Amino acid sequence: MRFTNNATDRIVKKIDYIPLQLRTDAECQATEYYTIRKGDCSLLELAFDSETATIHRITLLICEEYRKLADPYRTPANHKNGDVLAEAHGETDSSVFYCEIYPNAVKVVVSDAYPCVCIASDNTVWELTEQGALVSVCVVDPTGEASEHCFKELEANRG
Repeated sequence: MRFTNNATDRIVKKIDYIPLQLRTDAECQATEYYTIRKGDCSLLELAFDSETATIHRITLLICEEYRKLADPYRTPANHKNGDVLAEAHGETDSSVFYCEIYPNAVKVVVSDAYPCVCIASDNTVWELTEQGALVSVCVVDPTGEASEHCFKELEANRG
């Protein structure tokens, strides 16, 4: 992933059976997918335009490990404003995959690497390693609706 100064506006969509999804208003012409998974029980999908590399949809399909936190999420003070672009498609297996549900945000952590770069794009906060690998993505929603929807869907998926 690489940094761009252009911020992308994404809207939270509440969909039954899907814990979390953000979409842009712009249509994606040539869709590629980058997925991160932990076994068969946790999956994050990034859909992006292969020509512009802009991530148009972020979907948390399932997450086995999650916890609800009482304190609100605060965007790290040392963040840059902008967005990230996805440059590669395919699938990555991760040994770390969990979700933190704040009253005002949902954060999906997919790596235990140290985040060196924090990029805030409207309601999406990306944490990346120095090499540009994804550490976490956080969806900020001051209304709390995304948090409640995510928690409800994750609880419903418990086996």
